[in-house]
Amino acid sequence: MHASLERKWLEARERMRRRVDAVFWQELAVSLPERDRYVAWILDHIVKQEYLAALGDEWTVWREDKDGKYVPVERNLSYVEAQSLLKELNGGGTNVHYWYGPQVETSSARTTL
Repeated sequence: MHASLERKWLEARERMRRRVDAVFWQELAVSLPERDRYVAWILDHIVKQEYLAALGDEWTVWREDKDGKYVPVERNLSYVEAQSLLKELNGGGTNVHYWYGPQVETSSARTTL
């Protein structure tokens, strides 16, 4: 990852951390240290990938195979290219589910808390 993207992410992460933490603390009454762990996981495993993909305009079109694994259909797409390919694939009349998501490789793995 480029240093400038990493810096932007760390700045955005700190801004978002306070808001996400407030939800767990005020709305859900989750106490420390669980709250810190949940907030960090959400930011680092969900929000970060989308944020960096949007900044870098690097997207992948995905599909789910018969074993439930996420398989990349095409990588290194711009946002507009990913939307266009998704529209084309979904117009094909198949029962396969396609979506676009971050270029980040870890988005293909299912992660647990």
